[in-house]
Amino acid sequence: MNKAISSLLAISLFLASLQCQAQEYGKLDGTYAIKSATLIDPPSNEKKDRIVMIIKGNAAKDMYDEIPAKAKKSKCDAEMLLKIAGNLACTKESNFYTCNVAILLRTGETASALVC
Repeated sequence: MNKAISSLLAISLFLASLQCQAQEYGKLDGTYAIKSATLIDPPSNEKKDRIVMIIKGNAAKDMYDEIPAKAKKSKCDAEMLLKIAGNLACTKESNFYTCNVAILLRTGETASALVC
Protein backbone atom coordinates (compact mmCIF):
# COMPACT_ATOMS: atom_id res chain seq x y z
CA MET A 1 0.00 0.00 0.00
CA ASN A 2 1.55 3.35 -0.89
CA LYS A 3 2.17 5.94 1.79
CA ALA A 4 -0.40 8.46 0.52
CA ILE A 5 -3.16 5.89 0.84
CA SER A 6 -1.77 4.83 4.22
CA SER A 7 -1.86 8.44 5.42
CA LEU A 8 -5.43 8.95 4.20
CA LEU A 9 -6.42 5.71 5.92
CA ALA A 10 -4.71 6.80 9.15
CA ILE A 11 -6.53 10.15 9.10
CA SER A 12 -9.83 8.41 8.40
CA LEU A 13 -9.25 5.96 11.25
CA PHE A 14 -8.35 8.82 13.57
CA LEU A 15 -11.55 10.63 12.69
CA ALA A 16 -13.56 7.46 13.10
CA SER A 17 -11.99 6.71 16.47
CA LEU A 18 -13.25 10.04 17.78
CA GLN A 19 -16.82 8.88 17.28
CA CYS A 20 -16.48 5.11 17.68
CA GLN A 21 -17.34 4.81 21.35
CA ALA A 22 -21.12 4.97 20.98
CA GLN A 23 -21.59 6.30 17.48
CA GLU A 24 -21.16 5.21 13.91
CA TYR A 25 -18.86 6.95 11.48
CA GLY A 26 -19.72 10.59 10.88
CA LYS A 27 -19.92 12.49 7.66
CA LEU A 28 -16.68 14.13 6.59
CA ASP A 29 -17.22 17.66 5.26
CA GLY A 30 -14.49 19.52 3.45
CA THR A 31 -12.62 20.23 0.28
CA TYR A 32 -9.37 19.18 -1.32
CA ALA A 33 -7.02 20.24 -4.08
CA ILE A 34 -3.93 18.82 -5.73
CA LYS A 35 -1.33 21.55 -5.21
CA SER A 36 2.37 22.34 -5.37
CA ALA A 37 4.61 23.41 -2.48
CA THR A 38 3.63 27.05 -3.02
CA LEU A 39 -0.03 26.92 -2.01
CA ILE A 40 -0.96 30.46 -3.09
CA ASP A 41 0.01 31.77 -6.55
CA PRO A 42 2.53 29.02 -7.39
CA PRO A 43 4.96 29.48 -10.27
CA SER A 44 3.64 27.82 -13.43
CA ASN A 45 6.58 25.39 -13.56
CA GLU A 46 6.18 24.12 -9.98
CA LYS A 47 5.11 20.47 -9.92
CA LYS A 48 1.86 19.56 -8.16
CA ASP A 49 2.99 17.04 -5.55
CA ARG A 50 0.48 17.05 -2.69
CA ILE A 51 -3.15 16.81 -1.79
CA VAL A 52 -4.31 19.62 0.48
CA MET A 53 -7.34 18.77 2.58
CA ILE A 54 -9.53 21.27 4.37
CA ILE A 55 -11.82 19.53 6.84
CA LYS A 56 -14.82 21.40 8.22
CA GLY A 57 -17.81 20.86 10.47
CA ASN A 58 -18.16 18.19 13.15
CA ALA A 59 -15.01 16.31 12.13
CA ALA A 60 -12.94 19.51 12.41
CA LYS A 61 -14.50 20.31 15.80
CA ASP A 62 -13.76 16.79 17.06
CA MET A 63 -10.16 17.04 15.84
CA TYR A 64 -9.73 20.52 17.36
CA ASP A 65 -11.14 19.32 20.69
CA GLU A 66 -8.85 16.25 20.79
CA ILE A 67 -5.59 18.00 19.90
CA PRO A 68 -3.82 18.29 23.26
CA ALA A 69 -1.96 21.50 22.38
CA LYS A 70 -3.09 24.69 24.06
CA ALA A 71 -5.05 26.98 21.75
CA LYS A 72 -3.21 30.14 20.66
CA LYS A 73 -4.46 33.27 18.94
CA SER A 74 -3.91 33.03 15.22
CA LYS A 75 -1.53 35.49 13.57
CA CYS A 76 -3.96 35.54 10.63
CA ASP A 77 -7.05 36.68 12.51
CA ALA A 78 -7.30 38.03 16.06
CA GLU A 79 -10.70 36.34 16.52
CA MET A 80 -9.37 32.91 15.54
CA LEU A 81 -7.85 30.29 17.85
CA LEU A 82 -5.30 27.81 16.48
CA LYS A 83 -4.15 24.37 17.61
CA ILE A 84 -1.29 22.57 15.87
CA ALA A 85 -0.20 18.93 16.04
CA GLY A 86 2.72 18.29 13.70
CA ASN A 87 1.53 19.40 10.27
CA LEU A 88 -2.14 19.30 11.23
CA ALA A 89 -3.56 22.75 11.99
CA CYS A 90 -7.08 23.29 13.33
CA THR A 91 -8.77 26.63 13.88
CA LYS A 92 -11.82 27.81 15.76
CA GLU A 93 -13.58 31.06 15.01
CA SER A 94 -16.82 31.53 16.93
CA ASN A 95 -18.51 28.14 16.39
CA PHE A 96 -16.81 27.43 13.04
CA TYR A 97 -13.99 24.85 12.95
CA THR A 98 -11.53 24.06 10.17
CA CYS A 99 -8.54 21.71 9.95
CA ASN A 100 -5.85 21.77 7.25
CA VAL A 101 -3.24 19.21 6.31
CA ALA A 102 -1.37 18.22 3.17
CA ILE A 103 -0.12 14.78 2.18
CA LEU A 104 2.86 14.51 -0.15
CA LEU A 105 1.79 12.14 -2.90
CA ARG A 106 5.24 10.66 -3.50
CA THR A 107 6.03 9.70 0.11
CA GLY A 108 2.75 9.85 2.01
CA GLU A 109 4.31 12.20 4.55
CA THR A 110 2.29 15.11 5.82
CA ALA A 111 3.12 18.76 5.19
CA SER A 112 1.68 21.98 6.48
CA ALA A 113 -1.26 23.44 4.58
CA LEU A 114 -1.82 26.42 6.85
CA VAL A 115 -1.95 29.78 5.08
CA CYS A 116 -3.30 33.16 6.09
